Amino acid sequence: MLTCDQVRAALSARVDGEDSPFDDDIVDAHLSGCPDCQAYYERITALNRMMAFQDASDIETETPPDLTAMILAGVEPVRRKQATRFALAEAIARVLLVVFGLIYVAWAVMLLTNVAALPVSGLPAGTLIATDDPLLAGLLFDAAAFRMAMAFGLFFAAWRLQSAAGLFPVFGALFTFSLGFGVRDLVLGFATAGDVWGIALMFATAVLVLLAWLTTLRTGTVDRMVRSVTATPQTDL
Repeated sequence: MLTCDQVRAALSARVDGEDSPFDDDIVDAHLSGCPDCQAYYERITALNRMMAFQDASDIETETPPDLTAMILAGVEPVRRKQATRFALAEAIARVLLVVFGLIYVAWAVMLLTNVAALPVSGLPAGTLIATDDPLLAGLLFDAAAFRMAMAFGLFFAAWRLQSAAGLFPVFGALFTFSLGFGVRDLVLGFATAGDVWGIALMFATAVLVLLAWLTTLRTGTVDRMVRSVTATPQTDL
């Protein structure tokens, strides 16, 4: 004879689709004569039917909070701070490019003054023709024109900072070339203070145009460039 607890365990297994440890005929015989087990069977059957056919749309779900405003409130100050920093860096780079351009203009004028100071036979003072040393005069003219061209390049870069990238190889090559001859003249005792000043100016200009170009880049660009050169895998997709 089965107890009510055993029968109810068997009925629960039947409703859940599990195997019952007791024969169904014995369980049904007890169920037909036990009102308590009949009521228990009806409750679990109704509960199982309700859970099986309940519409998912009827289930109340909690709506997640909208965090858009909170996220934007945290991002916007950072974006504005970065934009201000980039704008300030670009403004400083433009001013320095103009200042360096004026220095090269002054350098060109000084070279032209040296041409005018060359000994001239039978010509009025200040005439830019040197009949006594035409080769030196021509070199000074070319040097002045070259420095004037560098000044205009710096002025253009101050207007369009992206173009500073094209000036960096030029001034870098000038500095490297001038440094080699400057070291030779320094060893031989021919170097002057003006030579040292000119080499230092070219080096400073090369650094300036490089920094001016970097100010046009935004966050992450330099990192991606370094990773592309070093073959480091990129993770910021």
